[in-house]
Amino acid sequence: FNTIEKFTEYGFNKCLIGSTKIVDAKSGKLVSIKSIFESKNTNCTLGIDEDFRVKKVKIKGVFYNGVKPVYRLKTHLGREIVATDNHPFFTFDGWRYLKELKPGDRIAVPRIYRKFDSKDIEDYKIISLAWIISEGNTCHPNGVYFYSKSKEQVKDFVQNVKRFENTDVTVKNRRDLYEVYCRNKSINRFRGGKSGFKKWLEKLNLNYKNSLNKFIPDIVFSLSSKKIAKFIGRLWSGDGFVFGKGNSVPFFSTSSRKLAYDLQDLLLFIGIVSKVSEKKFRYKDGKVGYTLHIHGRESINRFIEFVSPFIVCLLYTSPSPRD
Repeated sequence: FNTIEKFTEYGFNKCLIGSTKIVDAKSGKLVSIKSIFESKNTNCTLGIDEDFRVKKVKIKGVFYNGVKPVYRLKTHLGREIVATDNHPFFTFDGWRYLKELKPGDRIAVPRIYRKFDSKDIEDYKIISLAWIISEGNTCHPNGVYFYSKSKEQVKDFVQNVKRFENTDVTVKNRRDLYEVYCRNKSINRFRGGKSGFKKWLEKLNLNYKNSLNKFIPDIVFSLSSKKIAKFIGRLWSGDGFVFGKGNSVPFFSTSSRKLAYDLQDLLLFIGIVSKVSEKKFRYKDGKVGYTLHIHGRESINRFIEFVSPFIVCLLYTSPSPRD
Protein backbone atom coordinates (compact mmCIF):
# COMPACT_ATOMS: atom_id res chain seq x y z
CA PHE A 1 0.00 0.00 0.00
CA ASN A 2 2.82 2.43 0.82
CA THR A 3 4.31 1.81 -2.62
CA ILE A 4 0.96 2.51 -4.29
CA GLU A 5 0.48 5.67 -2.22
CA LYS A 6 3.94 6.94 -3.19
CA PHE A 7 3.23 6.20 -6.86
CA THR A 8 -0.01 8.21 -6.78
CA GLU A 9 1.92 11.19 -5.42
CA TYR A 10 4.28 10.89 -8.38
CA GLY A 11 1.48 10.40 -10.89
CA PHE A 12 -1.29 12.53 -12.33
CA ASN A 13 -2.99 13.88 -9.21
CA LYS A 14 -0.94 17.06 -8.87
CA CYS A 15 -3.62 19.60 -9.69
CA LEU A 16 -4.18 23.28 -10.36
CA ILE A 17 -7.64 24.86 -10.61
CA GLY A 18 -9.10 25.43 -14.07
CA SER A 19 -8.88 29.23 -13.87
CA THR A 20 -5.08 29.07 -13.44
CA LYS A 21 -3.47 30.92 -16.34
CA ILE A 22 -0.26 29.99 -18.08
CA VAL A 23 1.68 31.72 -20.85
CA ASP A 24 1.07 30.66 -24.44
CA ALA A 25 4.72 30.69 -25.50
CA LYS A 26 3.90 31.41 -29.14
CA SER A 27 1.61 34.43 -28.74
CA GLY A 28 2.38 35.61 -25.20
CA LYS A 29 -1.30 35.47 -24.23
CA LEU A 30 -2.28 34.19 -20.81
CA VAL A 31 -4.62 31.23 -21.24
CA SER A 32 -6.49 29.27 -18.60
CA ILE A 33 -5.93 25.56 -18.08
CA LYS A 34 -9.68 25.06 -18.41
CA SER A 35 -9.74 26.65 -21.89
CA ILE A 36 -6.90 24.36 -23.02
CA PHE A 37 -8.77 21.34 -21.67
CA GLU A 38 -12.03 22.31 -23.38
CA SER A 39 -10.43 23.18 -26.72
CA LYS A 40 -8.17 20.10 -26.74
CA ASN A 41 -5.51 22.46 -28.08
CA THR A 42 -2.15 21.40 -26.69
CA ASN A 43 -0.34 24.72 -26.81
CA CYS A 44 3.28 25.40 -26.03
CA THR A 45 4.04 27.11 -22.75
CA LEU A 46 7.14 28.17 -20.83
CA GLY A 47 9.29 25.71 -18.91
CA ILE A 48 12.90 25.42 -17.84
CA ASP A 49 15.81 23.35 -19.11
CA GLU A 50 18.43 21.53 -17.03
CA ASP A 51 20.24 24.84 -16.47
CA PHE A 52 17.00 26.51 -15.32
CA ARG A 53 16.79 28.73 -18.40
CA VAL A 54 13.29 29.58 -19.63
CA LYS A 55 12.37 27.80 -22.86
CA LYS A 56 9.34 26.82 -24.93
CA VAL A 57 7.89 23.41 -24.03
CA LYS A 58 5.01 21.41 -25.47
CA ILE A 59 2.00 20.72 -23.26
CA LYS A 60 1.49 16.96 -23.35
CA GLY A 61 -2.06 17.03 -22.08
CA VAL A 62 -4.56 18.46 -19.60
CA PHE A 63 -6.63 16.06 -17.49
CA TYR A 64 -9.74 16.52 -15.38
CA ASN A 65 -9.08 14.99 -11.97
CA GLY A 66 -12.30 15.57 -10.05
CA VAL A 67 -12.86 17.66 -6.95
CA LYS A 68 -9.96 17.87 -4.51
CA PRO A 69 -8.91 20.05 -1.56
CA VAL A 70 -6.74 22.93 -2.77
CA TYR A 71 -4.64 25.58 -1.07
CA ARG A 72 -3.63 29.12 -1.97
CA LEU A 73 0.08 29.93 -2.02
CA LYS A 74 1.02 33.61 -2.03
CA THR A 75 4.54 34.97 -2.44
CA HIS A 76 6.13 38.14 -1.08
CA LEU A 77 5.69 39.73 -4.52
CA GLY A 78 1.92 39.13 -4.36
CA ARG A 79 1.88 36.31 -6.91
CA GLU A 80 -0.70 33.61 -6.15
CA ILE A 81 -1.42 30.06 -7.21
CA VAL A 82 -4.08 27.59 -6.03
CA ALA A 83 -2.98 23.95 -6.06
CA THR A 84 -3.30 20.59 -4.35
CA ASP A 85 -0.96 20.00 -1.43
CA ASN A 86 1.21 17.57 -3.42
CA HIS A 87 2.00 20.02 -6.22
CA PRO A 88 5.79 20.50 -6.45
CA PHE A 89 7.56 23.85 -6.30
CA PHE A 90 11.25 24.43 -6.90
CA THR A 91 13.24 25.69 -3.90
CA PHE A 92 16.91 26.07 -2.92
CA ASP A 93 16.62 22.50 -1.62
CA GLY A 94 15.16 21.14 -4.87
CA TRP A 95 11.55 20.23 -5.64
CA ARG A 96 9.24 20.22 -2.62
CA TYR A 97 5.50 19.61 -2.25
CA LEU A 98 3.25 22.51 -1.32
CA LYS A 99 2.38 20.76 1.95
CA GLU A 100 6.08 20.81 2.89
CA LEU A 101 6.45 24.58 2.50
CA LYS A 102 6.14 27.10 5.32
CA PRO A 103 6.03 30.91 5.51
CA GLY A 104 9.45 32.38 4.72
CA ASP A 105 10.54 29.58 2.38
CA ARG A 106 11.80 30.71 -1.04
CA ILE A 107 10.42 29.28 -4.27
CA ALA A 108 11.44 29.90 -7.87
CA VAL A 109 9.34 32.28 -9.99
CA PRO A 110 10.19 33.69 -13.45
CA ARG A 111 12.13 36.93 -13.78
CA ILE A 112 11.11 37.26 -17.42
CA TYR A 113 8.47 35.88 -19.78
CA ARG A 114 9.52 35.04 -23.31
CA LYS A 115 7.39 34.61 -26.40
CA PHE A 116 8.44 33.38 -29.79
CA ASP A 117 6.08 35.41 -31.97
CA SER A 118 4.47 38.83 -31.76
CA LYS A 119 1.65 40.73 -33.43
CA ASP A 120 1.93 44.21 -34.87
CA ILE A 121 -0.78 46.68 -33.91
CA GLU A 122 -0.72 50.32 -34.98
CA ASP A 123 0.69 52.72 -32.39
CA TYR A 124 -2.43 54.88 -32.34
CA LYS A 125 -4.48 51.88 -31.14
CA ILE A 126 -1.98 50.96 -28.43
CA ILE A 127 -1.78 54.54 -27.14
CA SER A 128 -5.55 55.16 -27.20
CA LEU A 129 -6.21 51.85 -25.45
CA ALA A 130 -3.72 52.56 -22.64
CA TRP A 131 -5.16 56.03 -22.00
CA ILE A 132 -8.72 54.71 -21.78
CA ILE A 133 -7.82 51.90 -19.39
CA SER A 134 -5.99 54.40 -17.20
CA GLU A 135 -8.19 57.51 -17.39
CA GLY A 136 -11.24 56.58 -19.41
CA ASN A 137 -14.95 55.87 -19.03
CA THR A 138 -16.46 53.27 -21.37
CA CYS A 139 -19.94 53.23 -19.81
CA HIS A 140 -21.62 55.59 -22.32
CA PRO A 141 -23.78 53.67 -24.86
CA ASN A 142 -22.33 55.29 -27.99
CA GLY A 143 -19.00 56.90 -27.14
CA VAL A 144 -16.09 56.98 -24.73
CA TYR A 145 -14.86 59.62 -22.28
CA PHE A 146 -11.24 60.47 -21.42
CA TYR A 147 -10.24 62.78 -18.55
CA SER A 148 -7.02 64.59 -17.72
CA LYS A 149 -5.72 67.82 -16.19
CA SER A 150 -2.82 67.89 -18.65
CA LYS A 151 -2.99 69.61 -22.04
CA GLU A 152 -0.12 67.42 -23.24
CA GLN A 153 -1.93 64.24 -22.30
CA VAL A 154 -5.14 65.42 -23.96
CA LYS A 155 -3.22 66.33 -27.11
CA ASP A 156 -1.55 62.92 -27.19
CA PHE A 157 -4.85 61.09 -26.74
CA VAL A 158 -6.80 63.19 -29.24
CA GLN A 159 -4.28 62.97 -32.08
CA ASN A 160 -4.23 59.18 -31.75
CA VAL A 161 -7.89 58.38 -31.14
CA LYS A 162 -8.99 60.50 -34.12
CA ARG A 163 -7.20 58.05 -36.40
CA PHE A 164 -9.91 55.46 -35.73
CA GLU A 165 -12.52 55.19 -38.46
CA ASN A 166 -15.52 57.49 -38.05
CA THR A 167 -14.24 58.92 -34.76
CA ASP A 168 -14.09 62.56 -33.72
CA VAL A 169 -13.82 64.30 -30.36
CA THR A 170 -15.41 67.07 -28.35
CA VAL A 171 -13.17 68.65 -25.70
CA LYS A 172 -14.45 70.63 -22.70
CA ASN A 173 -12.67 72.08 -19.70
CA ARG A 174 -14.54 71.82 -16.40
CA ARG A 175 -12.76 73.28 -13.36
CA ASP A 176 -9.29 72.61 -14.79
CA LEU A 177 -10.24 69.06 -15.79
CA TYR A 178 -10.35 68.29 -19.52
CA GLU A 179 -13.22 66.08 -20.64
CA VAL A 180 -12.76 64.46 -24.05
CA TYR A 181 -15.76 62.73 -25.60
CA CYS A 182 -15.00 60.34 -28.48
CA ARG A 183 -18.03 60.31 -30.76
CA ASN A 184 -19.27 59.25 -34.14
CA LYS A 185 -18.24 61.87 -36.72
CA SER A 186 -21.56 62.14 -38.45
CA ILE A 187 -24.15 61.76 -35.68
CA ASN A 188 -25.23 63.96 -32.80
CA ARG A 189 -23.26 63.23 -29.64
CA PHE A 190 -26.26 61.88 -27.67
CA ARG A 191 -28.17 60.07 -30.43
CA GLY A 192 -27.34 56.59 -31.62
CA GLY A 193 -24.35 55.62 -33.68
CA LYS A 194 -21.09 54.41 -32.26
CA SER A 195 -17.63 55.72 -33.03
CA GLY A 196 -15.07 53.39 -34.56
CA PHE A 197 -13.08 53.57 -31.33
CA LYS A 198 -16.13 52.51 -29.30
CA LYS A 199 -16.74 49.52 -31.59
CA TRP A 200 -13.11 48.44 -31.29
CA LEU A 201 -13.27 48.59 -27.47
CA GLU A 202 -16.42 46.45 -27.58
CA LYS A 203 -14.52 43.79 -29.53
CA LEU A 204 -11.94 43.79 -26.73
CA ASN A 205 -14.73 43.35 -24.14
CA LEU A 206 -13.89 46.69 -22.53
CA ASN A 207 -17.38 48.13 -22.88
CA TYR A 208 -19.08 49.22 -19.65
CA LYS A 209 -16.03 48.50 -17.51
CA ASN A 210 -15.70 50.68 -14.43
CA SER A 211 -12.58 51.28 -12.36
CA LEU A 212 -13.11 48.07 -10.37
CA ASN A 213 -13.15 45.67 -13.32
CA LYS A 214 -10.80 47.11 -15.92
CA PHE A 215 -8.18 44.78 -17.34
CA ILE A 216 -5.50 44.51 -20.03
CA PRO A 217 -6.81 42.73 -23.17
CA ASP A 218 -5.08 39.67 -24.63
CA ILE A 219 -3.87 41.54 -27.72
CA VAL A 220 -1.47 43.62 -25.60
CA PHE A 221 0.36 40.51 -24.39
CA SER A 222 1.03 39.57 -28.03
CA LEU A 223 2.87 42.80 -28.83
CA SER A 224 6.61 43.27 -29.30
CA SER A 225 8.66 44.37 -26.28
CA LYS A 226 8.92 47.96 -27.52
CA LYS A 227 5.18 48.28 -28.03
CA ILE A 228 4.48 46.72 -24.63
CA ALA A 229 6.76 49.38 -23.12
CA LYS A 230 4.86 52.08 -25.04
CA PHE A 231 1.52 50.78 -23.75
CA ILE A 232 2.79 50.66 -20.15
CA GLY A 233 4.25 54.16 -20.46
CA ARG A 234 0.90 55.68 -21.38
CA LEU A 235 -0.91 53.59 -18.75
CA TRP A 236 1.58 54.79 -16.12
CA SER A 237 1.06 58.40 -17.22
CA GLY A 238 -2.46 58.31 -15.81
CA ASP A 239 -2.25 56.34 -12.57
CA GLY A 240 1.47 55.94 -11.98
CA PHE A 241 4.22 57.51 -9.90
CA VAL A 242 7.91 57.51 -10.84
CA PHE A 243 9.82 59.34 -8.11
CA GLY A 244 9.51 62.22 -5.72
CA LYS A 245 10.57 63.53 -2.34
CA GLY A 246 11.07 60.61 0.02
CA ASN A 247 10.10 57.96 -2.55
CA SER A 248 12.27 56.73 -5.42
CA VAL A 249 10.40 53.49 -6.23
CA PRO A 250 8.01 53.73 -9.20
CA PHE A 251 4.51 52.44 -8.48
CA PHE A 252 1.09 52.20 -10.12
CA SER A 253 -2.23 52.33 -8.26
CA THR A 254 -5.62 50.99 -9.30
CA SER A 255 -8.98 49.92 -7.90
CA SER A 256 -8.99 46.85 -10.14
CA ARG A 257 -7.37 43.71 -8.78
CA LYS A 258 -7.28 42.14 -12.24
CA LEU A 259 -5.62 45.19 -13.80
CA ALA A 260 -2.89 45.11 -11.13
CA TYR A 261 -2.08 41.45 -11.75
CA ASP A 262 -2.37 41.82 -15.54
CA LEU A 263 0.19 44.62 -15.36
CA GLN A 264 2.48 42.51 -13.17
CA ASP A 265 2.44 39.76 -15.84
CA LEU A 266 2.86 42.24 -18.70
CA LEU A 267 5.95 43.81 -17.09
CA LEU A 268 7.65 40.40 -17.06
CA PHE A 269 7.61 40.40 -20.88
CA ILE A 270 10.10 43.27 -20.74
CA GLY A 271 12.06 41.77 -17.84
CA ILE A 272 10.68 43.95 -15.05
CA VAL A 273 9.80 42.36 -11.70
CA SER A 274 7.12 43.98 -9.55
CA LYS A 275 5.20 43.51 -6.31
CA VAL A 276 1.41 43.78 -5.97
CA SER A 277 -0.06 44.79 -2.61
CA GLU A 278 -3.56 45.40 -1.35
CA LYS A 279 -3.84 48.87 0.15
CA LYS A 280 -6.23 51.36 1.66
CA PHE A 281 -6.04 54.85 0.17
CA ARG A 282 -6.66 57.94 2.27
CA TYR A 283 -7.83 59.86 -0.75
CA LYS A 284 -10.43 57.15 -1.48
CA ASP A 285 -11.95 57.21 2.00
CA GLY A 286 -10.18 54.05 3.03
CA LYS A 287 -11.46 51.95 0.15
CA VAL A 288 -9.37 48.94 -0.84
CA GLY A 289 -7.17 49.29 -3.90
CA TYR A 290 -3.97 47.82 -5.27
CA THR A 291 -0.48 49.16 -5.76
CA LEU A 292 2.17 47.68 -8.01
CA HIS A 293 5.74 48.64 -7.07
CA ILE A 294 8.71 48.02 -9.32
CA HIS A 295 10.87 45.58 -7.35
CA GLY A 296 14.66 45.78 -7.12
CA ARG A 297 17.29 48.12 -8.55
CA GLU A 298 17.73 46.11 -11.74
CA SER A 299 14.02 46.31 -12.55
CA ILE A 300 13.87 50.02 -11.65
CA ASN A 301 16.74 50.70 -14.04
CA ARG A 302 14.97 48.73 -16.80
CA PHE A 303 11.77 50.67 -16.13
CA ILE A 304 13.60 53.99 -16.43
CA GLU A 305 15.35 52.86 -19.62
CA PHE A 306 12.48 51.17 -21.47
CA VAL A 307 9.20 52.57 -20.08
CA SER A 308 9.95 56.13 -18.97
CA PRO A 309 10.53 57.44 -22.53
CA PHE A 310 6.86 56.69 -23.28
CA ILE A 311 5.43 58.48 -20.23
CA VAL A 312 3.62 61.73 -21.08
CA CYS A 313 3.53 64.61 -18.60
CA LEU A 314 3.10 62.59 -15.42
CA LEU A 315 0.96 64.68 -13.06
CA TYR A 316 0.24 62.05 -10.45
CA THR A 317 1.56 62.51 -6.92
CA SER A 318 1.71 59.88 -4.22
CA PRO A 319 -1.69 59.19 -2.57
CA SER A 320 0.13 57.95 0.55
CA PRO A 321 -0.92 54.30 0.30
CA ARG A 322 -1.08 52.51 3.61
CA ASP A 323 -1.60 48.94 4.82
